[in-house]
Amino acid sequence: MSSSTVLCLPVPAPGAPERLVGGETTRGTITDVVEPVLFEFVVVDVPNSDGVSFLENGPVDRSFGTERIRVLEMPADGLYSVVVSGYEGASGFAEAVVERSLAGSGTFLRGSDVIDDPEEPQEFPFTAFAGDVVRLIVQPDSPDHDVVVLVIEAETGDVLYEVDATTGLEELVIEVPQDGDYYFQVWSFDDSVGSFDFVLLAPETAVLELASNDQLIGRTGNATSLQYIIQPPNSGTLTIAVDAIDETEVTLALFDAGEDRVIDAEGTDDGRQIVTYEVAADVIYVIDVATGIGGGAFELDITVE
Repeated sequence: MSSSTVLCLPVPAPGAPERLVGGETTRGTITDVVEPVLFEFVVVDVPNSDGVSFLENGPVDRSFGTERIRVLEMPADGLYSVVVSGYEGASGFAEAVVERSLAGSGTFLRGSDVIDDPEEPQEFPFTAFAGDVVRLIVQPDSPDHDVVVLVIEAETGDVLYEVDATTGLEELVIEVPQDGDYYFQVWSFDDSVGSFDFVLLAPETAVLELASNDQLIGRTGNATSLQYIIQPPNSGTLTIAVDAIDETEVTLALFDAGEDRVIDAEGTDDGRQIVTYEVAADVIYVIDVATGIGGGAFELDITVE
């Protein structure tokens, strides 16, 4: 491989293999989120047609070993390139892995959080069925903030898995052992504190608990709808904004603790819906987003103020 190599890596259509290889020419939509890339001893970038990086902070060169870009949302359909350059003009070989985050149906949840007290972790609850695969990726905003990620069975409090592989990005993938409630915990290591970005990926059968300011992309399949729960710590105004992707017809419903439907919003011509509801503190609400037969995709933002 030369000191600067361009790998053309288009995203496959729904139903195509989840993993791409260099030179593959599969066509399809890339409204999904893509997570490139694994390389060694190199600088990695994903530029647009004008050569300007899509990455917020420019080309990635965080370590002397593996480099990761997690996770990159492509702005439009098309063919994109991953540019791999040897550091300071060095030449050599590198191995690349590019995966689609949502090759099928499910939820891609992204957001940010902060740990002010190293004794108080942040938690990400979810309900899932045996065999479901759920993934949490955590990226601290500062090199001085090291984190540890755990997944815990809610009923027993047992720690099923724990990861602290680096002083930067951590990733924990769990295949759920049995139907039930679980949660990820993110702890600060060695009294460090700070903020972090996170990505949580779950199949359509899993139900995620959301929090204010969460943003997600959902894609329905056989189930034709996705459900989420929210349990606000304080009363206030819940605002849910849903944007359909690819002309999907979306219906939004909100249920209260008594399973009464308190909001029922049909799709609009522009595919965007914004609804509000006055919620009570510590009450569980269920959000249901349906796309009809054949499935579809949507973006959802949620706030409680």
